[in-house]
Amino acid sequence: MAEPTQFRTRRGTTLVLGDGTRTHTLNFGEGSFTATSGGWTVVRAKDENGDFAGAPRKGEQAGTTMLAFTGRVYDAGCNTAASTLADICRQTGDDGYINSTWVSTDTDSDLKVYNLTLTLPTIGSNNGATHAWSKVVVEPGCSWEVRPDGVFATLTFSSALAEAVTTRL
Repeated sequence: MAEPTQFRTRRGTTLVLGDGTRTHTLNFGEGSFTATSGGWTVVRAKDENGDFAGAPRKGEQAGTTMLAFTGRVYDAGCNTAASTLADICRQTGDDGYINSTWVSTDTDSDLKVYNLTLTLPTIGSNNGATHAWSKVVVEPGCSWEVRPDGVFATLTFSSALAEAVTTRL
């Protein structure tokens, strides 16, 4: 069966960061999201002459999955009543709703650990899916860009998973 040709749009697509109890939907607006899976190494056996022999095998995890989000900043941060993109960038100190009320999904870590879920909606007869990453941390080095049309922040997350857990809707 051929791949459906209906154009997938980001309308209805959501990216949700959560601590197991609370969630923050990252607003795409004019922003974007990229995911680069860590994947696995490829192991190839060699014969006595040093030539590759036999079928390749899946080896160890090659790396962490890297996730990046760019979005418009709507709140300057240190908001004690609601989660904000600015406070997700900070990840330190006691100011802000996220730093004071969110709980890490992994209590053994010194860092706050989250879940991140990308949901692609069902469009017509083409089913959507959720792509979920656990063991997600915010990498240091959030970047800010002030432009004529607003303030934007870019965050990088990493997940210990080699690839997303995907569930078809």
